[in-house]
Amino acid sequence: MQRLVIPVEENIALVWQQAAPEQRAKIISMFCWLVEKGEWEKFTPTTFSRLLDEMSDKAHGNGLTPEILDEILHES
Repeated sequence: MQRLVIPVEENIALVWQQAAPEQRAKIISMFCWLVEKGEWEKFTPTTFSRLLDEMSDKAHGNGLTPEILDEILHES
């Protein structure tokens, strides 16, 4: 995997730095999907919804059920 540097406003960088690793991983996954599929050119709520559907299908295909996800999200 390669590192990519993207210039952003200072407030965006601050939010990113304060984000939990899990949140960062989600954002990175979404960004990679947008770039890989070429969806950035036509990004809409529909493409975002499709991204979520694809991620859900992939998680389900890897054995992550809604119950397991709920359990993971509520671990302390």
